[in-house]
Amino acid sequence: MPGPLHQNTPDNPQMKQLFLAGLAILVSCFAVQAQETSIQPLLQKHQATITKSSRKTIGPVIDAIAAQGGPRAQLVLETWLAKDMWLRKSDGLFFAGEAAENRQIRLRDFETGETLGEFAKSDLKQLKPNSGIRAMISTALVRFQLSDPDKAKRKDALTAIQRNPNAALLTPLRASVDSETDPALKAQKQRLERLLTIGYDPDTTARITAITEMSGDIGVDLRATLNPLVATTRHVAPGSVPGEVNLARRLEPGEDGFSRMLAYDLLVSNGLAPQRISADAIRIALADNIVGGRVGGLPLASLNTDHARQTAYQALAEAGTVPPLVTNTQIDMALADHVFFDAYADPSPAVTAAALSALSTIETRVGLNKTLDLT
Repeated sequence: MPGPLHQNTPDNPQMKQLFLAGLAILVSCFAVQAQETSIQPLLQKHQATITKSSRKTIGPVIDAIAAQGGPRAQLVLETWLAKDMWLRKSDGLFFAGEAAENRQIRLRDFETGETLGEFAKSDLKQLKPNSGIRAMISTALVRFQLSDPDKAKRKDALTAIQRNPNAALLTPLRASVDSETDPALKAQKQRLERLLTIGYDPDTTARITAITEMSGDIGVDLRATLNPLVATTRHVAPGSVPGEVNLARRLEPGEDGFSRMLAYDLLVSNGLAPQRISADAIRIALADNIVGGRVGGLPLASLNTDHARQTAYQALAEAGTVPPLVTNTQIDMALADHVFFDAYADPSPAVTAAALSALSTIETRVGLNKTLDLT
Protein backbone atom coordinates (compact mmCIF):
# COMPACT_ATOMS: atom_id res chain seq x y z
CA MET A 1 0.00 0.00 0.00
CA PRO A 2 2.90 2.50 0.51
CA GLY A 3 3.50 2.63 -3.24
CA PRO A 4 0.04 3.81 -4.34
CA LEU A 5 -0.21 6.27 -1.46
CA HIS A 6 3.07 7.81 -2.46
CA GLN A 7 1.96 8.13 -6.08
CA ASN A 8 -1.21 10.12 -5.09
CA THR A 9 0.62 12.82 -3.12
CA PRO A 10 1.57 16.16 -4.67
CA ASP A 11 5.23 15.20 -4.13
CA ASN A 12 4.91 12.86 -7.08
CA PRO A 13 6.15 14.87 -10.11
CA GLN A 14 3.35 13.65 -12.38
CA MET A 15 0.60 14.32 -9.88
CA LYS A 16 2.12 17.65 -8.97
CA GLN A 17 1.98 18.66 -12.61
CA LEU A 18 -1.69 17.65 -12.84
CA PHE A 19 -2.46 19.47 -9.60
CA LEU A 20 -0.87 22.70 -10.88
CA ALA A 21 -2.70 22.41 -14.18
CA GLY A 22 -6.04 22.05 -12.38
CA LEU A 23 -5.20 24.99 -10.16
CA ALA A 24 -4.41 27.09 -13.23
CA ILE A 25 -7.76 26.19 -14.78
CA LEU A 26 -9.55 27.11 -11.54
CA VAL A 27 -7.76 30.48 -11.35
CA SER A 28 -8.59 31.08 -15.00
CA CYS A 29 -12.27 30.42 -14.32
CA PHE A 30 -12.27 32.93 -11.48
CA ALA A 31 -10.53 35.46 -13.73
CA VAL A 32 -13.15 35.01 -16.45
CA GLN A 33 -15.94 35.38 -13.91
CA ALA A 34 -14.37 38.56 -12.58
CA GLN A 35 -14.02 39.91 -16.10
CA GLU A 36 -17.67 39.20 -16.84
CA THR A 37 -18.80 41.25 -13.84
CA SER A 38 -16.32 44.06 -14.43
CA ILE A 39 -17.84 47.34 -15.60
CA GLN A 40 -14.78 48.97 -17.17
CA PRO A 41 -14.68 46.72 -20.30
CA LEU A 42 -18.28 47.65 -21.04
CA LEU A 43 -17.49 51.34 -20.64
CA GLN A 44 -14.48 50.97 -22.92
CA LYS A 45 -16.59 49.26 -25.56
CA HIS A 46 -18.84 52.31 -25.69
CA GLN A 47 -16.20 54.94 -24.91
CA ALA A 48 -16.72 57.01 -28.06
CA THR A 49 -20.49 57.17 -27.59
CA ILE A 50 -20.21 58.05 -23.90
CA THR A 51 -17.70 60.86 -24.39
CA LYS A 52 -19.60 62.38 -27.32
CA SER A 53 -23.09 61.38 -26.31
CA SER A 54 -26.38 62.73 -27.54
CA ARG A 55 -29.91 61.76 -26.64
CA LYS A 56 -30.28 60.01 -30.00
CA THR A 57 -27.23 57.76 -29.55
CA ILE A 58 -26.81 57.14 -25.83
CA GLY A 59 -29.91 55.03 -25.15
CA PRO A 60 -28.39 51.62 -26.05
CA VAL A 61 -25.32 52.37 -23.91
CA ILE A 62 -27.39 53.23 -20.84
CA ASP A 63 -29.49 50.11 -21.40
CA ALA A 64 -26.34 47.95 -21.69
CA ILE A 65 -24.97 49.28 -18.39
CA ALA A 66 -28.29 48.77 -16.63
CA ALA A 67 -28.66 45.28 -18.11
CA GLN A 68 -25.29 44.20 -16.67
CA GLY A 69 -26.75 44.84 -13.23
CA GLY A 70 -24.99 44.76 -9.90
CA PRO A 71 -23.61 47.45 -7.60
CA ARG A 72 -20.94 48.53 -10.10
CA ALA A 73 -23.48 49.30 -12.81
CA GLN A 74 -25.56 51.24 -10.30
CA LEU A 75 -22.51 53.17 -9.13
CA VAL A 76 -21.56 54.11 -12.69
CA LEU A 77 -25.06 55.37 -13.48
CA GLU A 78 -25.32 57.33 -10.23
CA THR A 79 -21.87 58.85 -10.76
CA TRP A 80 -22.64 59.72 -14.37
CA LEU A 81 -25.98 61.26 -13.39
CA ALA A 82 -24.25 63.44 -10.77
CA LYS A 83 -21.68 64.61 -13.38
CA ASP A 84 -18.94 63.03 -11.29
CA MET A 85 -17.66 60.60 -13.94
CA TRP A 86 -14.27 61.43 -15.47
CA LEU A 87 -12.23 59.99 -18.31
CA ARG A 88 -8.46 59.79 -17.86
CA LYS A 89 -6.95 60.99 -21.14
CA SER A 90 -3.76 58.94 -20.83
CA ASP A 91 -5.53 55.57 -21.08
CA GLY A 92 -9.21 56.37 -21.78
CA LEU A 93 -10.45 54.70 -18.58
CA PHE A 94 -13.46 55.98 -16.65
CA PHE A 95 -13.45 56.78 -12.94
CA ALA A 96 -15.54 58.43 -10.26
CA GLY A 97 -14.06 61.79 -9.32
CA GLU A 98 -14.38 64.41 -6.64
CA ALA A 99 -12.81 67.82 -6.15
CA ALA A 100 -9.57 67.94 -4.16
CA GLU A 101 -7.21 70.75 -3.17
CA ASN A 102 -5.35 72.90 -5.72
CA ARG A 103 -7.98 72.30 -8.41
CA GLN A 104 -7.09 68.61 -8.50
CA ILE A 105 -9.55 65.76 -8.99
CA ARG A 106 -9.39 62.71 -6.75
CA LEU A 107 -10.22 59.57 -8.76
CA ARG A 108 -11.80 56.35 -7.47
CA ASP A 109 -11.88 53.03 -9.27
CA PHE A 110 -15.37 51.79 -10.18
CA GLU A 111 -14.30 48.18 -9.67
CA THR A 112 -12.64 48.33 -6.27
CA GLY A 113 -13.64 51.70 -4.83
CA GLU A 114 -9.92 52.32 -4.31
CA THR A 115 -8.68 55.92 -4.46
CA LEU A 116 -6.10 56.19 -7.24
CA GLY A 117 -4.72 59.59 -6.39
CA GLU A 118 -5.20 63.19 -7.43
CA PHE A 119 -4.91 64.39 -11.02
CA ALA A 120 -4.88 67.75 -12.77
CA LYS A 121 -8.11 68.66 -14.57
CA SER A 122 -6.12 69.09 -17.77
CA ASP A 123 -5.35 65.36 -17.71
CA LEU A 124 -9.03 64.43 -17.42
CA LYS A 125 -12.33 64.91 -19.20
CA GLN A 126 -15.49 65.38 -17.17
CA LEU A 127 -18.69 63.74 -18.45
CA LYS A 128 -21.52 66.30 -18.29
CA PRO A 129 -24.75 64.71 -19.55
CA ASN A 130 -27.42 67.17 -20.64
CA SER A 131 -30.91 67.18 -19.15
CA GLY A 132 -32.26 64.74 -21.74
CA ILE A 133 -29.51 62.18 -21.11
CA ARG A 134 -29.80 62.65 -17.35
CA ALA A 135 -33.50 61.83 -17.61
CA MET A 136 -32.64 58.60 -19.43
CA ILE A 137 -30.03 57.70 -16.80
CA SER A 138 -32.55 58.39 -14.03
CA THR A 139 -35.02 56.02 -15.65
CA ALA A 140 -32.38 53.29 -15.87
CA LEU A 141 -31.39 53.83 -12.23
CA VAL A 142 -34.95 53.25 -11.09
CA ARG A 143 -34.50 49.51 -11.72
CA PHE A 144 -31.76 49.42 -9.07
CA GLN A 145 -33.21 51.94 -6.66
CA LEU A 146 -36.59 50.24 -6.34
CA SER A 147 -34.96 47.60 -4.13
CA ASP A 148 -32.13 49.68 -2.70
CA PRO A 149 -31.53 49.21 1.06
CA ASP A 150 -31.74 53.00 1.41
CA LYS A 151 -35.40 53.97 1.88
CA ALA A 152 -34.74 57.45 0.49
CA LYS A 153 -33.51 55.96 -2.79
CA ARG A 154 -36.56 53.73 -3.04
CA LYS A 155 -38.75 56.78 -2.50
CA ASP A 156 -36.82 58.70 -5.17
CA ALA A 157 -37.33 55.80 -7.57
CA LEU A 158 -41.09 55.96 -7.12
CA THR A 159 -41.04 59.72 -7.66
CA ALA A 160 -39.10 59.18 -10.88
CA ILE A 161 -41.68 56.64 -12.09
CA GLN A 162 -44.51 59.05 -11.32
CA ARG A 163 -42.82 61.79 -13.33
CA ASN A 164 -41.81 59.62 -16.26
CA PRO A 165 -43.72 56.33 -16.40
CA ASN A 166 -42.82 53.88 -19.15
CA ALA A 167 -43.26 50.23 -20.05
CA ALA A 168 -39.70 49.22 -19.12
CA LEU A 169 -40.33 50.01 -15.45
CA LEU A 170 -43.38 47.79 -14.98
CA THR A 171 -41.51 44.50 -14.49
CA PRO A 172 -38.91 45.80 -11.97
CA LEU A 173 -41.64 47.67 -10.11
CA ARG A 174 -43.72 44.50 -9.76
CA ALA A 175 -40.69 42.52 -8.64
CA SER A 176 -40.00 45.01 -5.84
CA VAL A 177 -43.49 45.10 -4.29
CA ASP A 178 -43.40 41.92 -2.19
CA SER A 179 -39.98 42.67 -0.70
CA GLU A 180 -40.88 46.25 0.31
CA THR A 181 -40.72 46.59 4.09
CA ASP A 182 -42.06 50.13 4.47
CA PRO A 183 -45.91 50.11 4.54
CA ALA A 184 -46.30 53.56 2.97
CA LEU A 185 -43.85 52.82 0.17
CA LYS A 186 -45.43 49.43 -0.42
CA ALA A 187 -48.87 51.03 -0.84
CA GLN A 188 -47.34 53.56 -3.23
CA LYS A 189 -45.68 50.78 -5.22
CA GLN A 190 -48.92 48.84 -5.45
CA ARG A 191 -50.79 51.87 -6.76
CA LEU A 192 -48.06 52.67 -9.30
CA GLU A 193 -48.05 49.05 -10.43
CA ARG A 194 -51.78 49.27 -11.18
CA LEU A 195 -51.31 52.54 -13.09
CA LEU A 196 -48.43 51.14 -15.16
CA THR A 197 -50.44 47.99 -15.81
CA ILE A 198 -53.23 50.13 -17.25
CA GLY A 199 -50.87 52.03 -19.45
CA TYR A 200 -48.31 49.47 -20.57
CA ASP A 201 -49.13 45.82 -19.83
CA PRO A 202 -49.27 43.86 -23.12
CA ASP A 203 -52.03 41.68 -21.64
CA THR A 204 -55.37 43.32 -22.47
CA THR A 205 -57.18 41.39 -19.74
CA ALA A 206 -54.70 42.59 -17.11
CA ARG A 207 -55.21 46.20 -18.22
CA ILE A 208 -59.00 45.95 -18.10
CA THR A 209 -58.85 44.32 -14.66
CA ALA A 210 -56.68 47.14 -13.35
CA ILE A 211 -59.00 49.77 -14.83
CA THR A 212 -62.02 48.08 -13.25
CA GLU A 213 -60.30 47.84 -9.86
CA MET A 214 -59.49 51.56 -9.86
CA SER A 215 -62.67 52.87 -11.49
CA GLY A 216 -63.98 54.22 -8.18
CA ASP A 217 -60.78 56.21 -7.60
CA ILE A 218 -60.84 59.96 -8.30
CA GLY A 219 -57.08 60.46 -8.11
CA VAL A 220 -55.57 62.84 -10.66
CA ASP A 221 -52.88 60.28 -11.47
CA LEU A 222 -55.53 57.74 -12.53
CA ARG A 223 -57.22 60.26 -14.82
CA ALA A 224 -53.83 61.17 -16.25
CA THR A 225 -53.31 57.47 -17.03
CA LEU A 226 -56.73 56.90 -18.56
CA ASN A 227 -57.00 60.06 -20.69
CA PRO A 228 -54.22 59.12 -23.16
CA LEU A 229 -56.00 55.82 -23.81
CA VAL A 230 -59.11 57.60 -25.09
CA ALA A 231 -57.32 60.43 -26.91
CA THR A 232 -58.12 60.52 -30.62
CA THR A 233 -56.34 61.55 -33.79
CA ARG A 234 -57.96 62.49 -37.10
CA HIS A 235 -57.34 60.35 -40.18
CA VAL A 236 -58.36 59.93 -43.79
CA ALA A 237 -58.23 56.79 -45.91
CA PRO A 238 -59.29 55.84 -49.42
CA GLY A 239 -62.44 53.76 -49.68
CA SER A 240 -63.18 52.50 -46.17
CA VAL A 241 -61.88 52.59 -42.60
CA PRO A 242 -58.93 50.16 -42.22
CA GLY A 243 -59.87 47.06 -40.22
CA GLU A 244 -57.08 47.43 -37.63
CA VAL A 245 -58.22 50.91 -36.57
CA ASN A 246 -59.80 51.38 -33.14
CA LEU A 247 -62.55 53.64 -34.45
CA ALA A 248 -63.86 56.46 -32.28
CA ARG A 249 -66.22 57.99 -34.85
CA ARG A 250 -66.70 58.56 -38.56
CA LEU A 251 -66.81 62.11 -39.89
CA GLU A 252 -68.93 63.51 -42.68
CA PRO A 253 -67.57 66.59 -44.47
CA GLY A 254 -69.89 69.53 -43.88
CA GLU A 255 -71.37 68.13 -40.64
CA ASP A 256 -70.69 68.63 -36.91
CA GLY A 257 -68.11 71.35 -37.42
CA PHE A 258 -66.10 69.31 -39.92
CA SER A 259 -66.34 71.53 -43.01
CA ARG A 260 -65.71 70.46 -46.59
CA MET A 261 -62.59 72.63 -46.70
CA LEU A 262 -61.24 71.11 -43.49
CA ALA A 263 -61.80 67.68 -45.00
CA TYR A 264 -60.11 68.64 -48.26
CA ASP A 265 -57.15 70.19 -46.43
CA LEU A 266 -56.77 66.88 -44.58
CA LEU A 267 -56.53 65.17 -47.97
CA VAL A 268 -53.88 67.66 -49.06
CA SER A 269 -51.81 67.24 -45.88
CA ASN A 270 -51.77 63.48 -46.47
CA GLY A 271 -50.71 63.84 -50.09
CA LEU A 272 -54.07 62.56 -51.38
CA ALA A 273 -55.16 65.70 -53.29
CA PRO A 274 -53.58 68.78 -54.91
CA GLN A 275 -53.24 72.02 -52.95
CA ARG A 276 -56.05 74.56 -53.32
CA ILE A 277 -55.01 77.92 -54.76
CA SER A 278 -55.98 80.66 -52.33
CA ALA A 279 -57.34 84.06 -53.33
CA ASP A 280 -54.08 85.70 -52.22
CA ALA A 281 -52.05 83.23 -54.29
CA ILE A 282 -54.21 84.06 -57.33
CA ARG A 283 -53.60 87.81 -56.89
CA ILE A 284 -49.84 87.28 -56.57
CA ALA A 285 -49.75 85.05 -59.65
CA LEU A 286 -51.72 87.63 -61.69
CA ALA A 287 -49.44 90.45 -60.58
CA ASP A 288 -46.39 88.41 -61.60
CA ASN A 289 -47.75 87.83 -65.10
CA ILE A 290 -48.91 91.27 -66.26
CA VAL A 291 -47.92 91.93 -69.87
CA GLY A 292 -48.85 95.19 -71.57
CA GLY A 293 -51.55 96.06 -69.10
CA ARG A 294 -53.24 92.67 -69.49
CA VAL A 295 -53.01 89.32 -67.73
CA GLY A 296 -54.50 86.06 -68.94
CA GLY A 297 -55.92 87.92 -71.91
CA LEU A 298 -57.94 90.31 -69.73
CA PRO A 299 -57.28 94.00 -69.09
CA LEU A 300 -56.25 94.88 -65.57
CA ALA A 301 -59.21 97.18 -65.11
CA SER A 302 -61.60 94.25 -65.46
CA LEU A 303 -60.02 92.17 -62.69
CA ASN A 304 -62.12 93.70 -59.91
CA THR A 305 -64.09 90.55 -58.96
CA ASP A 306 -63.15 87.08 -57.74
CA HIS A 307 -64.76 85.54 -60.81
CA ALA A 308 -62.74 87.73 -63.19
CA ARG A 309 -59.50 87.00 -61.36
CA GLN A 310 -60.20 83.26 -61.42
CA THR A 311 -60.94 83.49 -65.16
CA ALA A 312 -57.61 85.22 -65.80
CA TYR A 313 -55.80 82.75 -63.57
CA GLN A 314 -57.44 79.82 -65.39
CA ALA A 315 -56.13 81.20 -68.68
CA LEU A 316 -52.61 81.27 -67.23
CA ALA A 317 -53.05 77.73 -65.91
CA GLU A 318 -54.16 76.46 -69.33
CA ALA A 319 -51.02 78.02 -70.79
CA GLY A 320 -48.93 76.13 -68.21
CA THR A 321 -47.73 79.32 -66.55
CA VAL A 322 -49.22 78.60 -63.09
CA PRO A 323 -50.56 75.51 -61.28
CA PRO A 324 -54.17 74.66 -62.18
CA LEU A 325 -57.10 75.64 -59.98
CA VAL A 326 -58.90 73.01 -57.97
CA THR A 327 -62.58 73.17 -58.85
CA ASN A 328 -65.53 72.48 -56.56
CA THR A 329 -66.33 69.45 -58.67
CA GLN A 330 -62.82 68.08 -58.14
CA ILE A 331 -63.12 68.73 -54.41
CA ASP A 332 -66.45 66.89 -54.24
CA MET A 333 -65.04 63.91 -56.13
CA ALA A 334 -61.99 63.72 -53.88
CA LEU A 335 -64.12 63.87 -50.74
CA ALA A 336 -66.46 61.17 -52.05
CA ASP A 337 -63.52 58.80 -52.68
CA HIS A 338 -62.26 58.92 -49.08
CA VAL A 339 -63.45 58.27 -45.53
CA PHE A 340 -62.67 60.56 -42.61
CA PHE A 341 -62.56 59.34 -39.02
CA ASP A 342 -61.16 59.80 -35.52
CA ALA A 343 -59.22 56.85 -34.09
CA TYR A 344 -58.32 56.10 -30.48
CA ALA A 345 -54.65 56.20 -29.60
CA ASP A 346 -54.89 52.80 -27.89
CA PRO A 347 -55.38 49.93 -30.35
CA SER A 348 -57.68 47.87 -28.11
CA PRO A 349 -61.44 48.60 -28.31
CA ALA A 350 -61.98 46.70 -25.05
CA VAL A 351 -59.41 48.84 -23.22
CA THR A 352 -60.82 52.12 -24.53
CA ALA A 353 -64.36 51.02 -23.61
CA ALA A 354 -63.23 50.23 -20.06
CA ALA A 355 -61.34 53.53 -19.85
CA LEU A 356 -64.33 55.54 -21.08
CA SER A 357 -66.58 53.80 -18.55
CA ALA A 358 -64.12 54.46 -15.73
CA LEU A 359 -63.73 58.12 -16.70
CA SER A 360 -67.52 58.50 -16.76
CA THR A 361 -67.75 57.02 -13.26
CA ILE A 362 -64.96 59.28 -12.05
CA GLU A 363 -66.63 62.35 -13.55
CA THR A 364 -69.87 61.48 -11.76
CA ARG A 365 -68.10 61.01 -8.43
CA VAL A 366 -66.15 64.25 -8.83
CA GLY A 367 -69.36 66.14 -9.66
CA LEU A 368 -71.12 64.61 -6.66
CA ASN A 369 -68.26 65.57 -4.37
CA LYS A 370 -68.38 69.15 -5.66
CA THR A 371 -72.11 69.30 -5.05
CA LEU A 372 -71.66 68.00 -1.49
CA ASP A 373 -68.90 70.53 -0.86
CA LEU A 374 -71.09 73.38 -2.09
CA THR A 375 -74.02 72.14 -0.02
